[in-house]
Amino acid sequence: MDIAQKRFELENAVVESDWTWDEDAADELYHAAPWKQDPHFFRQVRISAVALLKMVMHARSGGNIEIMGLMQGKATADGKFVVMDAFPLPVEGTETRVQAGNAANEFMCMFKELSEQIGKQESIMGWYHSHPGYRPWLSGIDVSTQRLYQKHQEPFLAVVIDPHRTCAAGKVDIGAFRTYSEEHAAAMARNGGAASSSSSRGSGLPLEKIQDFGVHANEYYPIPIEYFKSKTDSAILATLWERYWQETLSANPLTSNVDQTTQEVREISSKLSMCPLCRPLNMRESRQDGDSAGAAMGAVGGPGNSSLVGVAQDGAALSVDLLQGMLTHVSKFVLFQTPTPTICPPAY
Repeated sequence: MDIAQKRFELENAVVESDWTWDEDAADELYHAAPWKQDPHFFRQVRISAVALLKMVMHARSGGNIEIMGLMQGKATADGKFVVMDAFPLPVEGTETRVQAGNAANEFMCMFKELSEQIGKQESIMGWYHSHPGYRPWLSGIDVSTQRLYQKHQEPFLAVVIDPHRTCAAGKVDIGAFRTYSEEHAAAMARNGGAASSSSSRGSGLPLEKIQDFGVHANEYYPIPIEYFKSKTDSAILATLWERYWQETLSANPLTSNVDQTTQEVREISSKLSMCPLCRPLNMRESRQDGDSAGAAMGAVGGPGNSSLVGVAQDGAALSVDLLQGMLTHVSKFVLFQTPTPTICPPAY
């Protein structure tokens, strides 16, 4: 149990830290609103280990369906978001989108009231949702949702988790984002602003998602994430691992992610068939290279990078995940299933 917990903390670089809620500091920051003058005011996100675990378990429970929840915490005057807790929302998502309705809004208000009654004063400062199998980034709908939150409920943060990649790699695949205002995004477009650093994460996206990624990649920016835990978090984590250590020990990404692995292989095959260098000569001449998916793949690759390089990177990443799963399986077999050799006494 201790080994599994330590591995989780080491893989995600969880550090010890304590936090407190300061109502006066929150009010002062809200009225100062420094993010209005500096679109990149928030430069770091700190997430408690328990909040991270809650979000990952919620995302994993949704399978291939997107889930959504909210985060409680605070923003600081030095440009940090501190996520102290998270809770799920009763929403009905699909494999491609999730949006909160009236029932979710009522649940959110009731949860906030009950939290205050038991002494939890942290404000709702962000939302999270899952992208099952297609990496953390913001789609067009996500950008619109986050902009609405930032307009009416600042300061606010967006977090995206890929539960399939998390299970396959053993490390949480997560991203935190803030959107630019429409005016700032338009000004960047007019001035030929550089692409968001999140564009480098376009590798590994399904074909049907690549174009949406490229269209909205410059309307938001990613924020680095680090994790922490308090003494209370340590006690909660110990209790959770005491309950789930059997599942952690018996889990194998090779068997639990069969469908996702198959889908990734198909995606790589489809992308290879669209690469100009991988087509027969007569097909290269008859088919234009400027089709929407091909152009989007080139846009994600960026200047100087061909679509073939991106496909090769996807294949290498998938191979590493499969090798890690195989090594885990072999290690468990050697430890628990290999019979102990019998030492026969020497014959005289």
